[in-house]
Amino acid sequence: MGFQNSKEKNVLFRREQWLSAVLEAMENKTIIPSEVDAVLRQRLLEHRSAEVRRRATKLFTDTINADRQKVIDAYQTVLNMNGDAKRGAEVFRKHCAACHQLGGVGNAVGPDLASLGDKSPPALLIAILDPNRAVEARYVAYTAVTKGGRTFTGVLAAETGNSITLIDTEGKKNVILRSDLDELSSTGKSAMPEGLEKQINPQDMADLIAYLRTQGAQPKR
Repeated sequence: MGFQNSKEKNVLFRREQWLSAVLEAMENKTIIPSEVDAVLRQRLLEHRSAEVRRRATKLFTDTINADRQKVIDAYQTVLNMNGDAKRGAEVFRKHCAACHQLGGVGNAVGPDLASLGDKSPPALLIAILDPNRAVEARYVAYTAVTKGGRTFTGVLAAETGNSITLIDTEGKKNVILRSDLDELSSTGKSAMPEGLEKQINPQDMADLIAYLRTQGAQPKR
């Protein structure tokens, strides 16, 4: 199932009689809890119904990867560091530009980072180190297997009656004819890989966050 867009989510969450059905769908994994954005998640967690709060707390607690949380905890020192946006631009170019576009650099595969200027450093740190904690449905990765046995993974960028297009984490477009397609399934996870802490040390992370906040604060042209 999943959410097709933010309008669909808002409609579902505005109707009290549908809340139980939505929670049940998340419990049955037909809606992935990580697809629920921060605003709607908070609405459920603070709902006037104790039962809704109880179920929501369990669902969203289950989406937190304990190993990812340990990494985030280990990177808390980043929040007290002075980041250099100029150096952060190089970190972005090296590690993020394959899937993200910012400041005229990179590929627009993942979310638009130009809107991140008002994000707090703690929120950015979580988004970078635990990309599966909250992911929009349109950025969930799909795996396609062809009849010839080839496997492709990436964001589902386009669909037609004859083909589908997946964009992988290197920004490469893979067009697969439906006549060649044997299986297409969602991984239920963000196309953004985990494990960036292996490539980005704490100071580089502080620089990257400084760059994201500086660029996001720039007026759009």
